[in-house]
Amino acid sequence: MTSKPEALPRVLCVDDEPHLLAALERTLFDQYELVTATSAGDALTVLKHEPPFAVVVSDMRMPGVNGADFLAEVRRQYPAVSRILLTGYADTESAIAAVNRGAIFRYLSKPCPREQLIEAIDAGVALHRRHEIERQLLSTTLAGVVKLLSELLAMAAPQAFQRASFLQACVRHALPKLGWSEPWRYEMAAALSQIGCIGIPEGEADPLSENAEHAETAWRLLSPIPRLESIALMLRYQTSVAPEDVGSEVMQGATLLRAALHLQTLAPHKIDAAEVLRRLRMAKPALPGSIVEALADFRGAWSEQRLERVDKLQLGSVLDQDVRTKTGMLVLSSGHELTQAAILALQRLLSTDAIEHTVRVRLRLG
Repeated sequence: MTSKPEALPRVLCVDDEPHLLAALERTLFDQYELVTATSAGDALTVLKHEPPFAVVVSDMRMPGVNGADFLAEVRRQYPAVSRILLTGYADTESAIAAVNRGAIFRYLSKPCPREQLIEAIDAGVALHRRHEIERQLLSTTLAGVVKLLSELLAMAAPQAFQRASFLQACVRHALPKLGWSEPWRYEMAAALSQIGCIGIPEGEADPLSENAEHAETAWRLLSPIPRLESIALMLRYQTSVAPEDVGSEVMQGATLLRAALHLQTLAPHKIDAAEVLRRLRMAKPALPGSIVEALADFRGAWSEQRLERVDKLQLGSVLDQDVRTKTGMLVLSSGHELTQAAILALQRLLSTDAIEHTVRVRLRLG
């Protein structure tokens, strides 16, 4: 049986002159799966709705948004995509400036020989593959580390873990609407958001204080870990406004955490979705409208409370009550999202008749 041929790398070419795009198609059709667009706006639409691309090649001079600014936006939304800029002699300084600020991988002068263009695209494809391998490694290996740290937080600071579980649920609810790239980074930030509360007496940590001690502690704990630098910064600024020089990813991640913390303070109150929306809009410092809208209906993402047998608990359910032993010792607090480890711990306690046979939970919908 013959093996399935490897798919050609996907390349998006952008130029406002159709005859130049046709020339690129003739040059590259046998090397790559080629898609074309005649403007930056059309190209962004293609990137949003079509399968991922390895490389984007753009002309510098286009009406409206020029190639350098377009590729800077591609970098912001799709950081793993390699970006190549085609320039005329008069655009060289602008191209060099774009390289220096990290917006593009390479720039090539026109007219560009076929061999040189293919060499640059091949290098871009190789870079994209390295980014994808690194991303997969980060999202799987680091997920195990985060899970361990979360379990430690659950044991050492149950109330802080309850907040972190709530924030995780908020972030998971909002991300599909926000459409941000690499969503696992924001989920990881939410899971670790309260790690700095370990060592702070329960009840003394103010999760929304602008100078929250736990936010600074979380940053100090995580920033030395390779590849967690941006997540550490999200945690540092989760209760305040991040400075612009930290980058858009950190700013939007920290702001989403702050919005989720505001929502968490509203959770105990019996208020409807319209009131939740109104209060989020009144938050100070102000929250972006896109984040407010993404979180406004969060309360509807959970089922009504139900009584569940401990031996029938489902992964991902959220406790709607504190679980205590029959002697009164707190085991897990209300709001704890049940992991496999938590369910096994409860079932072990049940086997020794240390806890009641049923608990109140809520289930995630959808």
